[in-house]
Amino acid sequence: MELVERSTAAGILIAFTFLLRRSAFDKLPKGVFVLLWKIAVLRFLVPFSLQVENVFAFCQVNRRMVFALEGTKNSVPGEKTFGFLQFLLDNRHLIWFLGVTLLAVFFMAGYIKAYLLLREAIPIEQTAPIGLDREGNRRRATDRAEIRVLDRIATPTTYGIFRPQIILPAAMDLADRDTLSYVLRHEMAHIRHKDNLWKLLAIAALCIHWFNPLALAMFYFLNRDMEIACDESVISSMDEKGRKKYALALVALAEMRALFPMMCSGFGKSAVSERIREIMNYKKATKIGSICAAFVLMGGTMVFVSAKEAGTDGKIEAVSSPAVSVAGEALGNGNCEETVNVYFEAGISEERIKEIGSELLNLENVEGVGFISAEEAWEIFAKEYLGETALSFKENPLKDSASYTVYLEVKSRETIDAIKKIKGVRKVAAD
Repeated sequence: MELVERSTAAGILIAFTFLLRRSAFDKLPKGVFVLLWKIAVLRFLVPFSLQVENVFAFCQVNRRMVFALEGTKNSVPGEKTFGFLQFLLDNRHLIWFLGVTLLAVFFMAGYIKAYLLLREAIPIEQTAPIGLDREGNRRRATDRAEIRVLDRIATPTTYGIFRPQIILPAAMDLADRDTLSYVLRHEMAHIRHKDNLWKLLAIAALCIHWFNPLALAMFYFLNRDMEIACDESVISSMDEKGRKKYALALVALAEMRALFPMMCSGFGKSAVSERIREIMNYKKATKIGSICAAFVLMGGTMVFVSAKEAGTDGKIEAVSSPAVSVAGEALGNGNCEETVNVYFEAGISEERIKEIGSELLNLENVEGVGFISAEEAWEIFAKEYLGETALSFKENPLKDSASYTVYLEVKSRETIDAIKKIKGVRKVAAD
């Protein structure tokens, strides 16, 4: 699946999730939104999709469709585009690579800075005993993560993926058993959910799809909703009094917070006012809410499904040309009858063939153009007329049979004459 197609599919899911967040954030479990953001991350990164037959299409172009980026019905055939847009088209791969590199360097610098800072943290046993805990949070935390203390951070933070560490600020009152319990349970929720790993994956998606502004929106709301989802997992077993104490602890630590790398998770970070509002308005999910959440998640996974043309393998060949782009799309009216085949003069260059495709699209009455290479023509001929017989040739016997299939609104003599006048066209076959 092409990069732009994946970016578009993920963008649709992000827009849907954002609208759902605005309309039903207080009605669904917060983990649902985190899962939808994670699905969007995977759609950005995973280069394939599950293909299903497109049963609704009546007629489609099974080979590559060429659409002129600058061509209009009023443009002059053969006219080339210049200026800044043409420069971007000619150098689009280089520009994309530079954007990826710059963002990767930026995030890598932040990660290295965090590593150099947090490795100075010392085990908590060397500073002061915690002396808890009624609920066993200290024991459960140290089973899966090491607890350390650092005097150069302002809020509790979870760092690392395979060997996570919970880093507590030295200024934090470790004798406050309730606050410490809340912090450890919150950070352990991050560890259970593998939030730091998902943040790194989201950063990778943002670097690769930096040209899509919805990727940045996804990264922002993913971090925000991760904190809210961890809050929800902690307060799910609390009464109203416990939730108030949790909210006060959040406010107290948020007041000390400082800027910290985005690949780390922390108790006092991210949208404190929204988190407090959700804490105080918390309601356990009902059966109806859970069912709705399940349907929402099922709908989100549809971004991994794409339709393929009936009777084809769904593959679309790419054309490397600044004047044209490729899109595997169906002709809108389902009319398969009005077509002509356009053959080229011997020895014509590939560049001129691509220009002819653009000029064909600029003609009145032309709906679309499908290109068939000489290799494809031989493959079709061999499959249709030779069956299973295997023949070998020193060279392609149909080497001059590359052609365009031109799809017309109405097959008229005027349009065929206009096609014949295009430079480089040897023959127009109108069956």
